[in-house]
Amino acid sequence: FVLCCLQTSDQQQLQIAASGRAVTYRTAMFDTLNTRKINQNLQLREYKVIAKGKFRAYLEGRVKASEVFDAKLIGSYIAISEIFGAIHPLIFHNFLFYYNPESGLLEPIAYDANLHQRYAHSSKIATITDGFVEELLYDPEIFKYYSSTIFELSNDLLEGDLINQLIEVENSWYKFLIKEFWLLENRCRRFFNQTKKFFRKKFRITF
Repeated sequence: FVLCCLQTSDQQQLQIAASGRAVTYRTAMFDTLNTRKINQNLQLREYKVIAKGKFRAYLEGRVKASEVFDAKLIGSYIAISEIFGAIHPLIFHNFLFYYNPESGLLEPIAYDANLHQRYAHSSKIATITDGFVEELLYDPEIFKYYSSTIFELSNDLLEGDLINQLIEVENSWYKFLIKEFWLLENRCRRFFNQTKKFFRKKFRITF
């Protein structure tokens, strides 16, 4: 399989800065992980070329975002990250993508998230993503899935049984994770209740 990401090495950042340009998703290098292994496989190498070509075409404005990214998955991914305040993965260089050869689209892979970023920092998506997420949401197809996920998830969080379902999942994994991560706290309920209070207070959502 082929995994892709936007990479900004220290050397590249220095080169970009020296040219007077900002380091953004438009100046970063879109490349694959485990490139050496991929290059040794003819099929995977072909997928890599296709994935990179699609992303480049998107940046150049030759294709829509929904022609490059899986609209349902990327829209839902952004919505879920925003709902729970886990916005660190939405920084452009934290995005990971899987190139799906069947659909020919890039799919987001959840990576490097935490549930307490909203309460530890005051960052908003617009100030940390350098426009990448906003530009994706300009695509009507992606925005459709983003907005429907926001509505459904918010509703289930405030009025449904989502918190209990998530706590059940967390508890089923905790007994295994604690064996390796000794200091891991089981504070899932606290974080989800914080999210619930945040929505009630900040947006006064009523369903």
